Amino acid sequence: MNSGIFTKTASPQQLNFRAELRRELDAILHWWGTVAKDPGGGFYGAVNNNDEPDLSAPKGSVMMARICWTFSEAVRFYPLSEWEQLSTRAFEYLVQHFWDHQHGGTYWSVKANGELLDGRKQIYGQAFCLYAFAAYYRIVDNGLALNLAKDLFEYIERFSRDPDHGGYVEAFAQDWSPIEIPAPE
Repeated sequence: MNSGIFTKTASPQQLNFRAELRRELDAILHWWGTVAKDPGGGFYGAVNNNDEPDLSAPKGSVMMARICWTFSEAVRFYPLSEWEQLSTRAFEYLVQHFWDHQHGGTYWSVKANGELLDGRKQIYGQAFCLYAFAAYYRIVDNGLALNLAKDLFEYIERFSRDPDHGGYVEAFAQDWSPIEIPAPE
């Protein structure tokens, strides 16, 4: 159903709502680009309610990928160079610190300084990184981003797809070997 708020024939109320949404988008992305941006690279792993970063918080692949995806998608609608630069910042951090150059795929988490913390291959994280790389490719035509997205798709299909039972296996060791996940107590 088309609500009309993003069409050229939108009503005055819809136009006001669209402007309100844009202001909210600007405020949220401004926060990520100022408060959450880590001068050491990428974005902080945690920021408290007083906008104070936790300098020792680990950084997760899902969070970094979501930031890359969000800024990439925002640039598609509002092509601001600042947002493209922030998307590039997240993409480069993913490639430099989360990509496993030995086994392929992305690590689950890194320490605040970018060193490996948890090398597990969580398919949830792989999928978010795939989304991020594909979205980043759409805005900058970066061949590396496209190749990494394709590689992640291939890894997910090769290692995670379960043809016997349907669906996908969620977690693997760093080398893509199966791991046992303990049942909750």
